[in-house]
Amino acid sequence: MLASIAISGLVVGVAFSGFDVYRQSFVRDQSRSSVNQSLTGVSSLIGPDILQIGQGLTDDPNFEAVSVVQTNIPGTDDKSSVITITKALVSASLPICADIDAGTTDDITVMDTTDPDLGGCSFVDNLPRNTPDGWPDILKIFRDNRVKSGGSARAYIYDGSENYEIFDYTDETYDSSKAFMETDTHTWQHDYSKNGTGRIHIVEQRTYFLHRKDGEDTGALKLIVDPPQEIVDGDLSNVDDYDTLTLAENIANFEVVVSLIEDVTEDATYECRVIPPGDDECLPDEVSYSWANIQYIEMITTLAPEEEELRRSGLTEEDLVLTERFFPRNVFSF
Repeated sequence: MLASIAISGLVVGVAFSGFDVYRQSFVRDQSRSSVNQSLTGVSSLIGPDILQIGQGLTDDPNFEAVSVVQTNIPGTDDKSSVITITKALVSASLPICADIDAGTTDDITVMDTTDPDLGGCSFVDNLPRNTPDGWPDILKIFRDNRVKSGGSARAYIYDGSENYEIFDYTDETYDSSKAFMETDTHTWQHDYSKNGTGRIHIVEQRTYFLHRKDGEDTGALKLIVDPPQEIVDGDLSNVDDYDTLTLAENIANFEVVVSLIEDVTEDATYECRVIPPGDDECLPDEVSYSWANIQYIEMITTLAPEEEELRRSGLTEEDLVLTERFFPRNVFSF
């Protein structure tokens, strides 16, 4: 009898021991899965946008298709990255057919058949008019996109060299010789010439950044679609005033490093944390920047799960850092 009781106790003990091992393994796997989901979620959401940098903008390697700036993490000496990706929603673009002066609120002339010297402003030979409604094809594309967007659309005006700005436009007007984009009294920051190099694109901007407050060890990775310029520039002081989408939480840092190559025939590469390059001086003076020189974009995400979850997971600090490289495919168009 005593032997039977002893054996039974041993069996029960082994069973409970096995159950405890299984439970610990389950909890550890669950914690690891939670950590991995946070890390892979970041790359699966941002990665496709990086791959599509410059979509619809491959006619101009100098267009600011991607912007990367650094911003201070409140309460620390560390910096995180803010990356803004610009894509064209309409593959076509419109020319600037009349000079625009800084400080004015003039609408944009995008078609003028009265001046034969304005190259690209007539749309006669290569873009015939739609006979049913009399609208030039390209202007109709812009109009249809704006209507589908709810009546207004975000556009990007660029002079082909250095001046550019984002503006919202609300309507198109057209007569037999000229067409205009109405800009809802937007005040122009720069002069734009009708010299034939300036273009207008319909774009979408997506900005990704770490939102971490003073005194906190972690924050959230956020997305803003069509952000205000202050966010693009890395000023997050008023970020709570805007609609944002949370992509991942418990993020300690989010860093972006852009690898640039001077020329496909050269071996020299440059690592930049600010794009277009600025005060960080990552490029020598003799090397000019364009987004066509991007070799790859490296994204470094550091996760900081709760201490108990980290202990249960059995992961090390090295396991909490995900480094991935993405290769924008549109650079191969140049």
